[in-house]
Amino acid sequence: MRTTKLHSAKMVTYNEENDRHAEALFDAFKTHFADYWKRSGSVNNPFGKDPGIEFDIIVGSLCSANPPDTILYGGCGKDLPTFIQYLSHHKCHPERVTIVTSSDAVRLLTDSPENKQAVAALYTKEKPISLICSPLAEPAVRRGGASRSTVARYGRLEQTFRDIGFDPAHLRPGGPARGALGAHPAAPQSPRSPLPAVLPGQ
Repeated sequence: MRTTKLHSAKMVTYNEENDRHAEALFDAFKTHFADYWKRSGSVNNPFGKDPGIEFDIIVGSLCSANPPDTILYGGCGKDLPTFIQYLSHHKCHPERVTIVTSSDAVRLLTDSPENKQAVAALYTKEKPISLICSPLAEPAVRRGGASRSTVARYGRLEQTFRDIGFDPAHLRPGGPARGALGAHPAAPQSPRSPLPAVLPGQ
């Protein structure tokens, strides 16, 4: 897997009132990506419902003298395919752009024409885009940061993987068994911040 090095970040967030998901992402980005955000001027680029024109303007701002290489996407997964498509048509940023967002990005795995176009954009070599999202369940949390019962159940899941001939390392972020882990009853959701997983552009 390619190692992604981030340098500076632009924030793009959904700004409808009382959206707790967007508010939580905004706060998390400000806390954990503060240095990257400051390098791009600490500007937030809000968008609302039906954000086509707003996305066009936001993507157009990549045509600055020192464009960011990272987008901190604080919106819902339903708007992400549209944003990726706008980003894939930008004309002035030849280097790779990395989108960082939440596990809501798993919506891209559902079968729809819009999602297929967005996923195709993540695989193209021209105007490359990477997507980094938090996995549905993080093995490191399961092993040592969760409740005893959760740690025990995750340990049984790892042992089952070994017993049937699979490498438990496949359960790590970016591994081929991530979808299975996210849906497995041994991996309930945790409020702790998970580590990023790259999906699917690498």
